Amino acid sequence: MSVKGQNYPHIEHLIIDGGSTDRTLDILARYGGDENGYHLTWLSEPDKGQADALNKGFQRANGEIIGWLNADDTYQSTAIESAVNYLQEDLSVDLVYGGFNFIDAKGSILTTRNTPVFSLEKYFYGDAIIPQTSMFFRRHILDEIGGVDPHLHYVMDWEFTFRIARMYKVKPVAEIWGNFRIVEHTKSVGQPENFWPEIIHVLQKVICEIARLRGCEAEEPNRLSPTLPSPDSPPFGLVPDRVDKGEGWTADALFMTHLLGSLEFARVGQLDLAQQYANQAFSRQPLPKNHAANLAVGLFRTACYPWHNAFCSHPLAQQTLDNLAICLHEISITHSGTSQRQILGYLYLYRAIKLIKQRDFAHSRSLLTKAKSLLSYHHLLDWQFTKMIFSAIIKP
Repeated sequence: MSVKGQNYPHIEHLIIDGGSTDRTLDILARYGGDENGYHLTWLSEPDKGQADALNKGFQRANGEIIGWLNADDTYQSTAIESAVNYLQEDLSVDLVYGGFNFIDAKGSILTTRNTPVFSLEKYFYGDAIIPQTSMFFRRHILDEIGGVDPHLHYVMDWEFTFRIARMYKVKPVAEIWGNFRIVEHTKSVGQPENFWPEIIHVLQKVICEIARLRGCEAEEPNRLSPTLPSPDSPPFGLVPDRVDKGEGWTADALFMTHLLGSLEFARVGQLDLAQQYANQAFSRQPLPKNHAANLAVGLFRTACYPWHNAFCSHPLAQQTLDNLAICLHEISITHSGTSQRQILGYLYLYRAIKLIKQRDFAHSRSLLTKAKSLLSYHHLLDWQFTKMIFSAIIKP
């Protein structure tokens, strides 16, 4: 209904249904046909999954500007008109995206995510993505690079926008255009740990291709997803003469995605996989240039306020941090480097400060003791450490 309720007069609305046996088709029949420039058609037949259904829709779309909504999500009433206006005003832009609301099952707003500034360097964090529920792009993109990758089950939308962002001009717009529904039965909320093997697999393929474009050999990628095509095969829909050469983002990408994967497996208690991903993160050389204190704060906030919980406090946050600490501690014993010890030490320290704010002095004292065993005094005389202290005190 949020598409039908748009104030833009020329909309082709395609619904791809996987062969529903409930009252879906009866409801669609009520709104079928043309009405004041709004045209609804649908296809109802079995498909091979979400990616297959999306590609069917793309193949049938006739418009020059395209967007899509998953079944649980909605648009704000002015979204399409605003997107069309921005794309008509700046013909150099290929994709525009706005901010969005997280909503609950009843449609009430949980939190609002204002439009993030686009950055490939931060594209692997939940606060820097191009949100599918509030993005619109030009049709020529589909003609040139194809639709979503049918081999992907969890991150086909992320890979699609990542591919676009590396080859075309994208523009954030400071308006709220969409509503992303947080409900337990969805993949995003119920299985977030399963996103990371696919994200890592996509990155492995992209980095191999970038190495080829640079004329050098890529590091042999870890094959964490044996059911997917070889990482040595070209990325889906790549246009080599348009793709970026990976400057600025490839260095830390695999480290961070392995580390965030470890955190999400730690959240659900799969410690063997959490340890495996953490080991693979720290086996990479050189390690990220990002300061250990910044990494610790990022891990803390991701554990406590993950995107798949609408950036709200997660009930398993402390369990997640405890499990992640076990993995990092194991690495600090088995690896000779100091990065793991510093990250873990700063993570203990940051948690301790948060607990002191909550007047939980017994637990905070234990964490401070652990931090002291991992950090030296020169770590505490660092500007990044000072920033971390301010962050712990000021942020919720």
